[in-house]
Amino acid sequence: MKIHTIFFTICALGIFTLFTCNQNPLFYDIATAPPPEKALIGGTPTNMVVFERKGAMAMFTATDTRIFWYAKENNNDTDEENWESQWNLDEYHTPDPEGRIVALAATSQHLYALCHTGGTGTILRRIGQTGDLWEDITINAGDYTLLQTVYASSGKVFAGARLNSRETEDYAILYLDGTVLRILEAETSMLTGAASRLENGALIHYFSTQGSGIYQADDSTNTVTQLTEAEPDDPENPRNNRAFVGLILLPNNSGIIAVERTGGNFFEVSTNGTFKPMVYKEDGEPVLTDGEPTPIQTARYANGALAIWRNRTYQPPEPNGPAPYDATMLIAGIQTGIVSASYTYGYVEFDIDPVSGFLDETSIRRDPGRLQTIPEDTQGAYSLTLGRHPVNHLFQAPLDVDNNMTFFASTQSNGLWSLRNRPQTGIHWNAEN
Repeated sequence: MKIHTIFFTICALGIFTLFTCNQNPLFYDIATAPPPEKALIGGTPTNMVVFERKGAMAMFTATDTRIFWYAKENNNDTDEENWESQWNLDEYHTPDPEGRIVALAATSQHLYALCHTGGTGTILRRIGQTGDLWEDITINAGDYTLLQTVYASSGKVFAGARLNSRETEDYAILYLDGTVLRILEAETSMLTGAASRLENGALIHYFSTQGSGIYQADDSTNTVTQLTEAEPDDPENPRNNRAFVGLILLPNNSGIIAVERTGGNFFEVSTNGTFKPMVYKEDGEPVLTDGEPTPIQTARYANGALAIWRNRTYQPPEPNGPAPYDATMLIAGIQTGIVSASYTYGYVEFDIDPVSGFLDETSIRRDPGRLQTIPEDTQGAYSLTLGRHPVNHLFQAPLDVDNNMTFFASTQSNGLWSLRNRPQTGIHWNAEN
C-alpha cells in the first residue's frame, strides 16, 4: 500500500510539473488553448468569392450541396460602421444549385458554381444578381468535358478540363464565351490558377498549371503562349514544365506570383513571356546561401492557397513618407512538413512592400504570430488550432462585406475557420459559427 501511495504521488507531481513548469511552453499552450468550436460550415468548404447579390456585397462559400453567403445586415442605422455581418440573411437568399459544389467563381454579373453531378460528371452553373434560377453552361470543347477547376479574373471565366478518357491524362484550359465553354489551349496540365493585368493597354491573362508551367493569353486575340523560365537551374535547358499550384495578382497591379508545389518556391511572372525564381535581396543584390541565391519560398509543400491580408487600420503611406510596418502581407498555405514540434499545416506570411505593392525581397518567411494576422502571444494557440489542419483556401473579407475584414480559412475536412476576437477567449483561430 505504501509503495502504491508513493508511486501515485510521484506521478501526480510529474503531471503537475509538466503543466506548470515555465520550461515546458508546449504544455502551457495545451493547457491554455481555446476549446474547439463547432463549425457552422462543416466538411470541406470551397474557396470564397465576393459577389453582389440582391443589392448587397456578400462573400460566398459552399460545402457539399449547400451554398452560404456572408453579408452586412442593414439594421437601419445610418452609420454603416455599426452594421453586423451575418451568415445566410434571408434578404440575400441564394438557392442551392443542383449537385455537389466543388468550386466557386464570380464576375460582376454572375456567381458560378462548379458542380459534381455523379460519377465523373461535372457541370458549371451560374446565377445572377437578383434571380433564383441557376443556368447551366454548355461545354463545346471536344472530349475535354470533365471540368476540374474554375476561376474568374477581370470579368472573364476560365475552367480547367480533363480529357474524358481512361487511357490518357490530358487537360485543357477553357474560356467562357457567352454561355459556352470553349478551348483556349489544349494538351496542358491541370489548371490551378488565373490572374490578369494590363500591359501596354492590353489585358493579358495568365494561367498556372500543375506540370506545364505558365501560359499567357491576349484577351483581344486569345493568342496563347507558354512561358519559359528566364533563369533556369540549367541555362541550356530552360524549363516550362514546373508544377505550379497557385497564382496571385499582388496589390496595385504590381506583379503576378506563382508558387511551386515542392518547396513552395515563388516565381515572378514577367511581361516578356518568361517567369523567374524569386530570391531574397539586400541592397539590390541576391542574398547567398552556400554560394547560391536564397529562394523566397514557403519551405514546405505549397498547396496553392494564396491570399492578400491587410491590417484593418491600414492607411496608404504618404509619398516619400515612412512605410507602415506589417500593413499588408502575402499569406500562403502549407502542407505536411515539420515546421515545429507542434504543427505541420496552416500557413506562413510574407511582407508586401506598402509602396510598390510587390513582395518584399528583404523580409524572411514568418510563421503566424510573428506579424499581425494574430498577436504574437497567441501563436501557441495557433499551433494547436488551425496550425494542425491542412488549409485549402484563404480569404480576407473586404470592407464592404465585413467591417472587421475577418480572415477565413477553408480546411481540408474540418469546415470553415475564422480569425476573430472572441468574447471569452480573445483573438484566435477557431471554427466559424
